[in-house]
Amino acid sequence: MSVANPVAGLFAIVSIPFTDIVEEPDQDLVLSSGLARSDPEDAPNTHYINPSFRGELKNIINFEVKFSFKRNYQAVIPSPTDNVDNPPPGCIAVYLEALEHGLQLPLLKVVIEILRTYDIAIAQLIPNAWASILSFVATCKLKCLECTALAFSYVHIIQRNSKNCGGKGWYRIIGRPGFTSALDKPSSIHRWKYRFVFIKKENGDWSISIWNGLGSNKT
Repeated sequence: MSVANPVAGLFAIVSIPFTDIVEEPDQDLVLSSGLARSDPEDAPNTHYINPSFRGELKNIINFEVKFSFKRNYQAVIPSPTDNVDNPPPGCIAVYLEALEHGLQLPLLKVVIEILRTYDIAIAQLIPNAWASILSFVATCKLKCLECTALAFSYVHIIQRNSKNCGGKGWYRIIGRPGFTSALDKPSSIHRWKYRFVFIKKENGDWSISIWNGLGSNKT
């Protein structure tokens, strides 16, 4: 992530209110089957796991090792009729592409703080949003800055995803003017809505939303 006019300690001292989650059309992101959709039913509860992907999950001997999960996290294969917005007890839904973009378990403290601040679930962020979050974390570490949700809100905006690309329930992250949220972030990821897995935590306490259909802002 590159930041315009960086000032040492900026993230630690800035004090501004969190901005609302906003709606803004994005005609460029094409995220479902490769074609833009305006179907009002293109929502989390209308997408079931891809049968081929479900078969792939069954053949992965140790999914947890592949994505470096800690011992108290376990992958649970969704049934053919499961949706991301209604995971089993003690579980959350995660898109495969989010894991491939660097989402790690256990969640970083700042990731939990960001999700709780905006009251959204992991699977409500489109996969390439994780490139923005993790680039932000890496930049803070590189510049020895305090990594907080407040700092994140200073350089990013969370928007409802375009209605043409399944805006119902999903959110994207863009950089504020003068800031680049992430380099080499793909503008198009195909079929991601059908490639998800449930993750079970041993004690069942995730301390974040499992799913929030609206998304809200806390100050």
